[in-house]
Amino acid sequence: MNIEYPYNIKSLTDSLKSSNRFGIYPIGKFNAWHGGIHIEGDSHVKCIADGRVIAYRIPTKYFYEDLGKGKDNPKYSNGFVLMQHYYKSEEGLEFTFYSLYNHLMSKKDYEKDDYSKKKIPDVLAEFSYKVSDQANDAIKGLEVYKLNSKKEIDKTNLVFLKYKTKVEVLTNNGKDILLESNKKYKKIKCKDYEGTTHSDVYASKAVIVNGKANWHEDKSPKKGVIVYEEAKDTSEQLRIIEKSTKIKIDKKKSTNKWLKLEDEEGFIKNDDNLTKTKKIDEENLFFDKVVKSDGLLKAGTIIGHTGLFDSPSISQYRAAHVEVFSFEDPKDFLKGGKNSEKEENKKFLKIDKGAELQLNLKISVSIKKHTPVKILEIDDNYCKIQIIKPNAVVLYKHLYDGYDNGKDHYTIKDDYTETIDGVETEIKCYEILKALFGKYLKSSSKLYFVDYIVDSPNKRKAEYQPEHHDKTFWVKNNAAIQKENAENELIKPIKNDEFTLAEDITGYYISKPSTESDTIITKEILRINSASIPKYNDGEKQYYKITYNSKEGWIKTDDPKITKISAFNWEEFGFKAMDAGDEYCYSVKDVKNNIETSPFLEKIWKTIDENNDNIIDENEWNRAKNTKVLSQFSKLVCKHKSEWSYTESEIEKEIKEYYKIGLNQATGDKKKNLEKKQDENIALLKKRVKNTCFWDKVEKGEQETKSTFSNLSTLTLLPAAFIYYYFTNEEKKESDKKNIRTFKTSQKNVWHFHPIAFIEQMKLITGGVNHTFDNKYKATGNEVYINVITPKGRDLEGPLVVFDSSGILFKTHSLCRGSSSDRFTGGGNGDTPTGKASTSYDSIRHKGEYSYGNYGLIDLIGLEGEFKKATSNGRAGIAIHCGHTSGYYKKSLEDIGKLMGTHGCIRVYNNEMKKLGELYSDLKSQGKKIYCYIEDHDGDINDVYKFYDLKRDIKDKSRGARSANQ
Repeated sequence: MNIEYPYNIKSLTDSLKSSNRFGIYPIGKFNAWHGGIHIEGDSHVKCIADGRVIAYRIPTKYFYEDLGKGKDNPKYSNGFVLMQHYYKSEEGLEFTFYSLYNHLMSKKDYEKDDYSKKKIPDVLAEFSYKVSDQANDAIKGLEVYKLNSKKEIDKTNLVFLKYKTKVEVLTNNGKDILLESNKKYKKIKCKDYEGTTHSDVYASKAVIVNGKANWHEDKSPKKGVIVYEEAKDTSEQLRIIEKSTKIKIDKKKSTNKWLKLEDEEGFIKNDDNLTKTKKIDEENLFFDKVVKSDGLLKAGTIIGHTGLFDSPSISQYRAAHVEVFSFEDPKDFLKGGKNSEKEENKKFLKIDKGAELQLNLKISVSIKKHTPVKILEIDDNYCKIQIIKPNAVVLYKHLYDGYDNGKDHYTIKDDYTETIDGVETEIKCYEILKALFGKYLKSSSKLYFVDYIVDSPNKRKAEYQPEHHDKTFWVKNNAAIQKENAENELIKPIKNDEFTLAEDITGYYISKPSTESDTIITKEILRINSASIPKYNDGEKQYYKITYNSKEGWIKTDDPKITKISAFNWEEFGFKAMDAGDEYCYSVKDVKNNIETSPFLEKIWKTIDENNDNIIDENEWNRAKNTKVLSQFSKLVCKHKSEWSYTESEIEKEIKEYYKIGLNQATGDKKKNLEKKQDENIALLKKRVKNTCFWDKVEKGEQETKSTFSNLSTLTLLPAAFIYYYFTNEEKKESDKKNIRTFKTSQKNVWHFHPIAFIEQMKLITGGVNHTFDNKYKATGNEVYINVITPKGRDLEGPLVVFDSSGILFKTHSLCRGSSSDRFTGGGNGDTPTGKASTSYDSIRHKGEYSYGNYGLIDLIGLEGEFKKATSNGRAGIAIHCGHTSGYYKKSLEDIGKLMGTHGCIRVYNNEMKKLGELYSDLKSQGKKIYCYIEDHDGDINDVYKFYDLKRDIKDKSRGARSANQ
């Protein structure tokens, strides 16, 4: 099952709707029950899950309440779409739920101007197509020619044949008729690309093979869009529809990519060569009535836009009310059944409140005295050192068993004697080499070949590779961190100094230690996807790296505060089923003269009663509207009567009950005013209930007979940037077996979920986003994908997203820009080719170089698509790496400028490459198979950023001329 948000969520707080004018879930304004959330402002509304539309109502125009305010009188929409969804897990856990999208835009609102017409959802639209004036596609084939008055080829009087068109070579007495003036041409009889027969044309002998036009480099005279015999690129090209021509489409046989022509043969591509306009499909839709429907849609389909929902105190309030509810008792579903017990489903860590995170995790290590190091960072308390590899020019005769004899290293020769100037001299090889390399060199040390010395065949450049070479460590700035000066005195080094350790080092820190404290104590329960957590092994000990309140800390993997949990167990994630009572408006003690507070309010208010005085004052209530409390509220699964099931008499009874105590205690004019207020509210609410409530009409409404939502299982007219499509006929048949249309009109008390909290948990269960943006690849089993989505022009950055079967593990910004646009030539240094590649990670190679940064490279080798072609052409060396940024070429490895182009690699920021490298290493240690998939996005890259809830890099701007530097 695919799951999507109903609108483009900006942040967690935004998704919980803390600023909602009509209250939050599950309490609305005036302490009224509120079983959903509002999408506020001018926004589209998308269906949240694969499912079926079982009812809808489209208002022609908004309802109007005459309060004597003229144009400011409240207007509101009763338009809605109601969907039914069926979920079944691999272990057989089943759950049927419903999603409601209410107060949707009216027909008249969509039709008010050209901008609004563009917003008409495809599911409600009738499309009109016209070939664009810029359309310039042509059929490829062969030009043949008629003769001019001089009996010569007239290239201004050509006839065009489609590739592989059958031709008849004309003969005379059994011989081909050749052109007298040019024997390369012979006379043929043929039908041109528009079906007209010609018997007086000549074609080059070389391009007529086996009676067919065997050439496809010429282009047809007419330009526009190509009509194909079938809906695929390799199909026969039938004809051209010229520019500015209007086209009629068969909606039932069309798809997102291909449009079937109505009443004639052929398909055309649904691309930029077409100008599309749309209007409300009046022929196939009902208006101003509840319509029983039964059509399948996939998650993410736009089904409407926010309509007006004013109140007496607020005008021009545009919002859509979204609910998720079920008729079933959800308690078993929330526990997860067998799914929650399977170890492979326990992909999350639950870290209980009170867990200790070590800020300064110290790991045992043995770095010996005299080891050569370089200072990378230093302050009064700590420093970051790197173990370096000293090198020197040595005499080959002082070494043996060396590189020159096929070994990978040299060893130091034993002492020997040599006659020098007639004198037998003892040669102490170790002492000679120690003088070159330093005290850290032992007689048993190995030296490694670096290079030959020009004009000195007896010499070699060699390096010593001490233990831990190239690795970096955070250590205490203590007595070990001292270097000798010219007077052989020990002094403190500074950044970039190279020297040898004055003492042994026995421990190091994973990251720069904090001087504030050693531990953080967690104050709430943390739930984290274990696949996204970096781990560190220290012998038999293993640690998780946890980010908490913007700080990083470490905790042992076997800490008793940690439990592995499954997303199928909603209760472990804080969800709780609760009876929300029967009231529409909840009573609050001493408010409106109430003598007690509703039991439901008392239960949920315990979470926000800061001073435990059992009284929620206004300040406590306002402070409670924060992410923490709203998150707790969002996980309440509440049983309550649907607000869309009320009748006029029921709402009148509720309002009278609400005013009852106040009226009983009031006297005189105060009572009269209160009675007047009560009657006015009853009149307004009864009218709204009559116009907006629909519960009993879902089954009693008019049976749909037109081709509307019920016929959309074969229609896939979606924008090209959209990932999800409507159900195919086969999917529809399979869904029909599992998910019979049903709605229990008689059951008005249902179980409500906070829509966003429900979606987020379902994403964890169903895998969240576990596919590439274009939906071509999906991670299964132990697969991981690094998905890079790049603007097709390569002048801007695009998202880089890492995901496995459970969902997204990491996301950042990336640039795929080379020094040219040639993606295929080996050594061409062009843009990164698209397609799938295998990966491997080298954390050391090119380390410290400005072009590559400090965190290694993830190497890529093409497996499919452009990448495979580029690899087969000899293009190599493409990788993911970091390095200097634009404007700081060979100056800094800080992330100061925007991402700089490369020779065709994928560049990310330095800090992000560090995280990506750590994640890659950790995933590999778990036995994951990691692929990279690069895809061009031929649309607005902002849509991709929104899909992944990733903010644009504020430094990213369109790049000008390409550079040869990388």
